Amino acid sequence: MKDFEIVIEGQKLFLHPLKGLFWEEKSLLIIGDLHFGKIQHFRNSGIGLPEIAIKKNLENLILILNYYEPKEVLFLGDLFHSRYNQEWEAFSIVIARFNSIKFTLLIGNHDTLESSIYEKANIKIVDDFLAIEPFIFTHEPQEIKLDLFQISGHIHPGVKLSGKGVGAIIIPCFYIQKRQAILPAFGYFTGLYRIKPKKGDLIYGIVNQEILEIKP
Repeated sequence: MKDFEIVIEGQKLFLHPLKGLFWEEKSLLIIGDLHFGKIQHFRNSGIGLPEIAIKKNLENLILILNYYEPKEVLFLGDLFHSRYNQEWEAFSIVIARFNSIKFTLLIGNHDTLESSIYEKANIKIVDDFLAIEPFIFTHEPQEIKLDLFQISGHIHPGVKLSGKGVGAIIIPCFYIQKRQAILPAFGYFTGLYRIKPKKGDLIYGIVNQEILEIKP
């Protein structure tokens, strides 16, 4: 499984097939929309989703942390999609294994746990945005007065891919425009929103654990 190097604002960034973004200069791993707790929430409601999906989220998180060995991790919101349940306990155990890493969460619309729960897991929380020049990080794309390149999540971007013998499918993607980048949702079972890219946009889809550049 190989990552894919791009350059934005003079900075080397690496797109990973597990749907994370690594900023080399800062040793910062950026992850959007994990939605831990969502699968267990549905299971508790009687909807028979496979428990293996929970394990897949945790396994992918461990894999990408081991791949980059970052100094810091920034979650771009919607880390936990539910009331407190056993998925948070499992997630906390994983986070504790990587106690040399600084974890920060930009609060998203689904992050409703008490702040003390995040603090107990040694996750710093930020309510609005985080600016680290030349970038500004937000949960969802928004109008920003600061002249910084915006990196966000929330949208769960997907792009239509079609071809001979393949038919048409919607795949997750990194969506990069002139002054912003939107990351794919990291979590399993999050759904996709089909984007409609314009000329000049950059689209990097994820197919069979590979990054594929797609022309609009």
